[in-house]
Amino acid sequence: MIKTKNIWLLTSIFIIFTFAFSGITNANENNMTRILYVDQTIDVGTVNFSNDTEYLYVTYETTGDWTIQKLSLGISNSFNSTPINKGGNIVYGQFDYRDVIEETTIYTYEIPLEPYLPAENNTLYITASAMVNNGRNEVAWANGTIINERTSDATYFTYIISKTDEADEENPDDLKISINKTADFNDENDDGYAQEGENITYKFMVENTGNVTLTDVNVTDPMFTPSEIEAPNGFNGTLLQGENVTYIINYTLSQTDIEAEWVSNTATAAGISPRGTIVTDTDTVDFEIPVKEGGGITEENLDDLKISINKTADFNDENDDGYAQEGENITYKFMVENTGNVTLTDVNVTDPMFTPSEIEAPNGFNGTLLQGESVTYIINYTLSQTDIEAEWVNNTATAAGISPKSTIVTDTDTVDFEIPVKEEGGITEENPDDLKISINKTADFNDENDDGYAQEGENITYKFMVENTGNVTLTDVNVTDPMFTPSEIEAPNGFNGTLLQGESVTYIINYTLSQTDVEAEWMNNTATAAGISPSGTIVTDTDTVDFKIPVKEDDGSTDEEEKEDEGSGNSGGYGGSSGSVSYSREVTTTDDKNRFFSVSDIAEENETVMSIPDPIPEPSQQESSIPDLSVLKNLPWYIVWLLLSAICVMSGYGLTQP
Repeated sequence: MIKTKNIWLLTSIFIIFTFAFSGITNANENNMTRILYVDQTIDVGTVNFSNDTEYLYVTYETTGDWTIQKLSLGISNSFNSTPINKGGNIVYGQFDYRDVIEETTIYTYEIPLEPYLPAENNTLYITASAMVNNGRNEVAWANGTIINERTSDATYFTYIISKTDEADEENPDDLKISINKTADFNDENDDGYAQEGENITYKFMVENTGNVTLTDVNVTDPMFTPSEIEAPNGFNGTLLQGENVTYIINYTLSQTDIEAEWVSNTATAAGISPRGTIVTDTDTVDFEIPVKEGGGITEENLDDLKISINKTADFNDENDDGYAQEGENITYKFMVENTGNVTLTDVNVTDPMFTPSEIEAPNGFNGTLLQGESVTYIINYTLSQTDIEAEWVNNTATAAGISPKSTIVTDTDTVDFEIPVKEEGGITEENPDDLKISINKTADFNDENDDGYAQEGENITYKFMVENTGNVTLTDVNVTDPMFTPSEIEAPNGFNGTLLQGESVTYIINYTLSQTDVEAEWMNNTATAAGISPSGTIVTDTDTVDFKIPVKEDDGSTDEEEKEDEGSGNSGGYGGSSGSVSYSREVTTTDDKNRFFSVSDIAEENETVMSIPDPIPEPSQQESSIPDLSVLKNLPWYIVWLLLSAICVMSGYGLTQP
């Protein structure tokens, strides 16, 4: 009879294995399969075991209509640490792997081997079970030796970890790559000597000299960019053991190379092992460039190393008045020439008047000057009030370059430039008339609903036009207004806070009206413009705007009063003096001959209607208070009815007879 076990207690796999220091046996040589049995008799599938250098692979697979629902797996590297108690029974809670899975027919574990190494006696004891189902749940165990026949069908069996053919990468001798770099001069004009523009062909032969496959094989060399070192056609970056590949690239000689007479550099080959270890090798080539005997320039002769600089200064009179003002500038030109007979590199100019970033190289200049070549740097210097008062600008510029053998060559030039100023000086900031700023503040109401009046939430657009009306430049120009926070008054796009003489800038900001503003009917406030003169004097101006908020004129009535008027005119027909009042009320009765009469109280439009003392009874009340003529038994009641009819006629009511 098939035994049904508890799902969690009976779903187990127990692997007990041993591992020796002598190595790991090949997975293909020890690919073991065990049969899964229900009740030790019914074959429902298999459990397969294999391994590589890192993982143990355990695959469950059912046959027929059996499916897997739950798994358990225990692993130990010695028999003494197996999950078996003293009574010889399985202790399910000590298994390493216990998993509930979606119903399937195949499931694989990838279990790291490292926690179980080294193993005992090279032997593994394996126990495997699974909860399977083909319409009913059963527990299946992989075939082996039964642990305790009296209590369960749990079994165990042995497994030996394999040794692979793959090299142990802990041994660096197994990971090797080599590079052999060669250089050949191409004498294009066959004169036996190198000239600028001729080239050297470099070959990089890269070989996998280890015993594992290498991928992502590549070559780098500081003489070339990565894009210049292209892989040979068809090479995918992988080298098997013993394979090699050769990269070929040409290097064009420069005049600097020829003058140095040597090209020396190192190339690097690299690859990646199957486990991600990067393997490298380098090779250096010192290549002697062929030059004419006795014609080679040596740097021992200092006369061969020369550079010159010529500095000039020109004043730019922007307003053509013949004199310098603060903010006008001087254009400096630095003409640098290689007056020696060797190439100079890293050519540059320095000047204490300018920062290094301000002295930019001309477009296209890469810092190299061949013999006789020159380059001109151009830069503007802005005059300060201090410069004008001093009436002189004096400074020295330096040009420098480096020879092929790294000797630094320099030259200097000094310019004493006299600044043109008016006799007895020009404008000074001691004269307050020279420092002026103005602000013009305007306000425009934005009637968003076009009703002609302001409501809460509509806004006023304020414009602040600030102008430098003096004759010195103003910086840090800004506007403040108590109606707005500083962060709300943003400078216009592109405005850097500086206003030259006569320049202006306009700030624009919206103010949202509150109910308090609308009720006050006026907005009154003052804005301030400020700026700083070249000598630090703060210049200010203010402008005040009294803005009348458009509101509706007060007609003296309220909504409550209007409602009361409506009530007195339309729903009752009484009270007050004469006026245009409409009534829709009817009184009916019959005479002693059973003829029908009605009194209608509908007045013509604009007809003056006499007031009737309140209240006029409702129609139902009138019907009950006016006697039925057919039942009048005495004259007095009939006279009463006639009087009532007469009153109605006099009041504008009419008698109708159907």
